Amino acid sequence: MNSIRYNDTCKKLPESLNLGLKLMLWLALLITIICVMVPFTPTMPMGTLDGTWIAMNQAIIEGLSFGKDIIFTYGPYVSIYTKTYHPSIDVFVLAGSLYLSFSYFLCFLCLIEDIRGYSILAIAIILTTGLFYRDTLFFLYPLLVGLVSVKFFSSEINNHPKINRVRIPYYLILIFTPFGLLSLIKGNFIFLCLGISGCCTFFFFIKRERLLGLISLITPFFSMFFFWLLIGQNLLNLPAYISSTTLISSGYTEAMAFNGDVNEITLYVAATICLLCTICYQNKITGNAKMFLFLIYLIMLFQAFKAGFVRHDGHAIMAGTSILMAGLLLPFNIKSKIVFPAMILAFLSNFYIDSHYCKTTLVSLRNNIKSTYDEAWTGMKNRAIHKDQLHQSFEMAMNTLHNEAAFPMLKGTTDIYSFYQSYLVASGNLWHPRPILQSYAAYTPELAEINRRF
Repeated sequence: MNSIRYNDTCKKLPESLNLGLKLMLWLALLITIICVMVPFTPTMPMGTLDGTWIAMNQAIIEGLSFGKDIIFTYGPYVSIYTKTYHPSIDVFVLAGSLYLSFSYFLCFLCLIEDIRGYSILAIAIILTTGLFYRDTLFFLYPLLVGLVSVKFFSSEINNHPKINRVRIPYYLILIFTPFGLLSLIKGNFIFLCLGISGCCTFFFFIKRERLLGLISLITPFFSMFFFWLLIGQNLLNLPAYISSTTLISSGYTEAMAFNGDVNEITLYVAATICLLCTICYQNKITGNAKMFLFLIYLIMLFQAFKAGFVRHDGHAIMAGTSILMAGLLLPFNIKSKIVFPAMILAFLSNFYIDSHYCKTTLVSLRNNIKSTYDEAWTGMKNRAIHKDQLHQSFEMAMNTLHNEAAFPMLKGTTDIYSFYQSYLVASGNLWHPRPILQSYAAYTPELAEINRRF
């Protein structure tokens, strides 16, 4: 009797240790996502081209309408993307970033069904390397939602150890709601979110899951309405924001085209084709799921291609890291040895692109990983102990810009050419810019005419 009890205890002990280790890895992944996403140590206003971010914050505070008064590639939640600080909207930025962090975590929780330790660890490490523009992070979320949706309508759903079928509609509402917020961070995210949402809706209806199809179609729109109102924008102006985003995106390719290394494009396209062929030649998933996977990968990788290679300079890093993340996520839905070559080619594509811009080394990777946690910890500590430090730093930065420009105080409203909006905002003048507030962005006759009328 004693020996039987002892043997049973020995069997249970490794299982409990294994579970404890997995829970620790999940907690580490959640902490990592928060450290990467949330700007605990935000950027202060600067007098550079990208210093316009402070002007975008100012537009929100002054109640300017995005889509009418402000027409640009970014929306009212732009500071979640830029990490630029302004005391009046800091709460919105922190809350929105934390919300997205938990949404990413929920997707990973649903996606990694067998909770393999090395999978969680690999994702956490890559997120902290600092190899990518923030665009890659935001490209990643709609793809994650699409991959989770595959789990929900696949024939294997009944064997999923963590997901109860009755709760699937609630999971879908939770993971599709951030689409509305993403669309209000940067305009071109609308097209990616719309594409993934449309695919999910179509394939849920094919599977005769009408409720799930309606959720995936309607939730992003209601979410956009909610977040639009939350930031103080007029709901009647939301259509103008969407149409102006389409207008400014349509002229981007011709206006911003810039040649780069053709080999980068060749490798990226080859890696993309390899990933798509891997999906097509997979026999362990149904035809509908296979077609769905093919489409969501195609949509995401096309968006990354355009972001990285239209303006083919350092922006190519977006394409490189996007193909890398796409490759690393593929095994979560396809369990086959043929995935490995596709992952290797995705890695080589990213490595080749990275070598031209970042030239990443093991030392720089280590420093980036360390700084990810250090900055987050320092920022949280300063916010808790030195509550006025950020505000004081903001005032110092604004005073520096004010003194550098030395603009006189003028009567009436003011604008500035061609892009030094941060200096004008810091000057204390009554700032009211032309709709396309950066001259280089008025690159079509329609956009130029909007500015002319103003």
